[in-house]
Amino acid sequence: MNVFRTVRTLILLLHLACLQGPAHGAARFSLAAVGDALIHKGVYSAAVIKGGGYDFRPMLRLVKSRISPHDVAFYNQETILGGTKLGLSTYPRFNSPREVGDAFLDGGFNLVSLANNHTLDRGEKGVLASLEYWKDKKGVVTAGSSLTAEKEKEIRFFRVNGISCAFLAYTTATNGLKAPEGKGHYVSLYTPEKARNDVARAQKKADVVIVSMHWGSEYVFAPTAEQKKIAEHLASLGVSIVLGHHPHVVQPVAMVKSTLVVYSLGNFLSSQKELHKLVGLL
Repeated sequence: MNVFRTVRTLILLLHLACLQGPAHGAARFSLAAVGDALIHKGVYSAAVIKGGGYDFRPMLRLVKSRISPHDVAFYNQETILGGTKLGLSTYPRFNSPREVGDAFLDGGFNLVSLANNHTLDRGEKGVLASLEYWKDKKGVVTAGSSLTAEKEKEIRFFRVNGISCAFLAYTTATNGLKAPEGKGHYVSLYTPEKARNDVARAQKKADVVIVSMHWGSEYVFAPTAEQKKIAEHLASLGVSIVLGHHPHVVQPVAMVKSTLVVYSLGNFLSSQKELHKLVGLL
């Protein structure tokens, strides 16, 4: 029998942002964040329902009440949601049922990173199918994968409780896979220059800049030198919050200058079996 596993969650941070809104005096919003939705075959096999299709909502039933009360709720969609027409697949090149996204949206998630080392797993068809799913999802903000170069340049802004926010998402790796020539916008690769330009444009309109970072080394409990260097750079730019993922284990939470950095949130939903891969942050 295939068994899915959700992480045992350590709840550390609930009310994450509080600032003086320029036009509203004291303003506040609450942010919940979890790590990777890593949909192995064991996960989607456990979600099969009679008559066909999938239902992942029962897998989130124990955390929905902790997610939905928050104004903003983040997760990293590690595997593309290309759907069954593309052909489902598991490690090392994933493609997942679109019902995964349906369950996460039902659970209250509304801020989603699409930039990670598996974004290009199924090539151009996979990226296009993924973006088709996320297109026009009301109340949901995604970043990290774009249909066109022009779309990539558009900063993802949203407002919450009178506070203007910007959301950026990057990955440092793609498992050696490359986007088709001229289509690097399919996945947002981190460079210091790109981050500098994006943050500067974001700060023209946003009170809060949230950055999703897919970085670090898998199964390593401490941030790497590269992670620390990137965190320092983002902090120097004035980023408000950095939400890290990819190691699939929990890494420290730290203040870098005035920036809150969560180096790794760990796994959220996967079928990895070792205990240290089953503990994540919320």
